[in-house]
Amino acid sequence: MWENLSPPRLGGTNLNLKRITIFLFLSFLMISVVFTSSVMAVKPPSDTTPPVVTITNPSDGATVSGLVTISFTATDEYSIVAFEILVDDIVKSVTQSFDWDTSSETEDIHTITCRAKDNSKNWGESTISVTVDNGAPPQVEDAFKVMSYNIEASGSNSDWKQVVKEENPDILVLIETGTWDDNGNYILNQVVDEFNTYFVDELPYIGYCAQAITYSTSGEAILSRFPVTAFNQIPIVPLDDNSDYDVTHDFVEAVVDIDGTEVHIFGAHLKAMSGVDNEFRRERETEGIINYIDNLGNVPIMYMGELNSFSPDDTGDLAPLGDLGYGPMTMKLYPGDAVYGEYSSTIHTFTDVFRSLNPTDPGYSYGHQDPIYTSRIDFIVVNSFFVDKLVNSTCGDTLTAETGSDHYSVDMFVAWNSTIEPDTTPPAKVTGLSATTISMSQIDLAWDANTEPDLSHYRVYRDGALMSQVSGTSYSNVGLDPNTLYSYEVSAVDKSINEGLKSDPVSATTNDGGDADLVLINEFLPDPYVVYTEEWVEFYNPQSLEADLSGYILDDITSGGTNPYTIPAGTVIPAHGFVVLWQGATGVGLNNDGDTVNLLKPDGTT
Repeated sequence: MWENLSPPRLGGTNLNLKRITIFLFLSFLMISVVFTSSVMAVKPPSDTTPPVVTITNPSDGATVSGLVTISFTATDEYSIVAFEILVDDIVKSVTQSFDWDTSSETEDIHTITCRAKDNSKNWGESTISVTVDNGAPPQVEDAFKVMSYNIEASGSNSDWKQVVKEENPDILVLIETGTWDDNGNYILNQVVDEFNTYFVDELPYIGYCAQAITYSTSGEAILSRFPVTAFNQIPIVPLDDNSDYDVTHDFVEAVVDIDGTEVHIFGAHLKAMSGVDNEFRRERETEGIINYIDNLGNVPIMYMGELNSFSPDDTGDLAPLGDLGYGPMTMKLYPGDAVYGEYSSTIHTFTDVFRSLNPTDPGYSYGHQDPIYTSRIDFIVVNSFFVDKLVNSTCGDTLTAETGSDHYSVDMFVAWNSTIEPDTTPPAKVTGLSATTISMSQIDLAWDANTEPDLSHYRVYRDGALMSQVSGTSYSNVGLDPNTLYSYEVSAVDKSINEGLKSDPVSATTNDGGDADLVLINEFLPDPYVVYTEEWVEFYNPQSLEADLSGYILDDITSGGTNPYTIPAGTVIPAHGFVVLWQGATGVGLNNDGDTVNLLKPDGTT
């Protein structure tokens, strides 16, 4: 995360120090600093400034239901030592994220407060109000679509999002979302907002992802247009001998309310690579998750993801390339198998959805970018609750499937019988819209809440074009051009996707701004060990106008090293001001021997 502050001159590596080797490369934008050692940290001066706290989810004034993730960011000139999340003045968590089960709360207005304390014992906080409404969930009028997709290294190729837009699933399980939980679920929230803006005529997604994930190639996320009543992360599973087994990649479980029926949806990513040891790990992970599922009882189950193993039904012309083994899927599908049957479920009968609906289609989900590994290793498996509800299943059949990821997506349509009289009455016109200029690139909107009992969300329009869909009564429009006039309207949408009249338009003009290319890398800390608990890089704006760093890229070694960090929209440095980016938010690590610090343009050029 970023913050506006005076430079942390104590304990960092100043560009004037003689103990470091400095090379400044000025080529329109890029500033590269090469260093070989750190300096002695010094005790900071008296600090009376509290951390800056920003609640990232939910939005102020939102109507919430089911399981809601409360998340926030906190920044401080020095280090932050404590966090708290409170609901109605009761501490719920001492972390930056908390899954709040609203089903146990009164259907009323509730107050959420997020707090952070720095090492000088200054508390900073932010408070919002939300309305809990756990009324009837949206009804299923016909079939709905479920999709599983490994997006490769937390979505390293943005084409994966186009694949989702082409598929338009109602429930989406994503594999390899390891960076999505960073900085208060920043990427998760960005993705959910982008999809909700794109799918104008659909109910908005709510999203959850695994937390405290170390690698970009680990972790799972679930996006759902149906209410999620519980979300669980499963790092340990029970084996048949009553021992606990620590899995390679945590499983995730979302309990989704579909037309009044709670469906347990699991995201799985089993141990990768061939070899006896890896096969053993995949088999124990599957043995354990089957036991976990059996402990739930006879409930509807969907289990999907990258299983890194083959199906016993893929033989002959359907046979895959490679030697990943057949154990996990044999456990799922064939309880009578002489080798693996002893690990099968004692409660559920499972079906491999794609193969049952496509008996002659290879359905290879991996290998299109590396043909020597062509195989089907991504699956959707369901229990007998769905056996008469499966309509069709496809794999990698969209225009962008080839480039979106090194895996193809796998999907299924599920028929759901329901007799619902269509609702054609739209919500009332939104009133009370106001627009406030915040900076050279940000305008904040606020409006009065609609009171319809079936209200779903609001649509925000800028200059006549849809910008976002939000559940609350406020919206921050960032990434704008300086000294520019913008016009806004807002409409309300109900759960039947009926849209009310747009509000009366309002306008605002952004502040004048300076040139982001003139921003300097002013100071950095590559080796914290006394005053600070993590590395940071500080930027300075030498101009008399504020500068917008939205979309600029922080990197260490441009041809390798840690993954580059794209600076979030709305990151504005005041005139003659400073911004500090901490490693905990950026993930950019600085070695202590010959590493570099680079600030690049949004297109990655200098």
